[in-house]
Amino acid sequence: MHPPHTATAARPSNALSAGTLSKRAARAREHGTRPHGVRGGAWCVGGSLGLFLMGCGIETDPPVDTEVRTTHAVVTIERSESADGSSSKAEALAGFLEVPALVDAHSVLQLVGLGLDLPEPGSCTLGAARATAGPLTETANVEFVDAGAVELEVSGARERLAPYAFPTVTDSISGVLYTSRDRAADPLPSGSRYTLTAAGSGLGLRVSHDAPHALSGVTVNGTPLAEVAGVGTSNPLDLTWDVDAPGDIVYVELTASSAQSAAQVPSPSRRVICSFADELGAGSVPTEAFAAGGTGRVSVHRLRTHEFDVLQGDSSRGVLRFDFAVTANVSFE
Repeated sequence: MHPPHTATAARPSNALSAGTLSKRAARAREHGTRPHGVRGGAWCVGGSLGLFLMGCGIETDPPVDTEVRTTHAVVTIERSESADGSSSKAEALAGFLEVPALVDAHSVLQLVGLGLDLPEPGSCTLGAARATAGPLTETANVEFVDAGAVELEVSGARERLAPYAFPTVTDSISGVLYTSRDRAADPLPSGSRYTLTAAGSGLGLRVSHDAPHALSGVTVNGTPLAEVAGVGTSNPLDLTWDVDAPGDIVYVELTASSAQSAAQVPSPSRRVICSFADELGAGSVPTEAFAAGGTGRVSVHRLRTHEFDVLQGDSSRGVLRFDFAVTANVSFE
């Protein structure tokens, strides 16, 4: 929040004082030149400053926008399939966020649902489900810029992502997001190379990277995830999976469905997230937060990220994020 300002009349930084104009006019009369800061097809130098101001049009240089802004691109490819193979869905989403340099782009991305906060590998976070970021200040206007034709090529098939006007969250955020046209999983397979291009707004962007393979061999306390119906809360949840590539992250999310009290008031959702290095192939998740019982979900995600340059300069960056999950509905016992 900016400190309050005293209500005084401010002069634009490019305005010329009367004394300055008079001195420049005198020098111009002596040398036969146009005074700096006075533009136009005609100008005059009168015997008095009053006649000068009344008889001549004075044009000062237009204000210059010196605000430094940075561009942050986020491209996410998300797939989710049930452990028993009964359902699957996928979505591609791209946003090109332009913010003032002093604004925390990460907070903005969290606010609009494009951020991803995970604990460090080998640790967990416990708490209520998904808190949102605080509001932006009134002066922090940010924009998801129009990137023109945004295309995604996968395994030789090319799809143009559909632009959508950004849904209103706050008056400080506006612009365009790009998404796949449906949530079909087949056009967004695992283990394939993805290439995204965007030419609008001077981006000239082309980024390629290989997607990870879908999770396989996932077990919970020695039982295949597809066969798990109940999860005991007296001991940690021990999971294993088939490893993929070094550098990837596997994170496990346990969530409890919201329940209603006798007064029909929804209770807060419980949520635990634990993160592990993929190459370990195993991890344990605490379950005591779910001792009250109820129903919920176990979601095991494989995450791969690839950072890239958006524009020249260290301040404009992008990330291509693959998040492939396998899920199962369970009861906590």
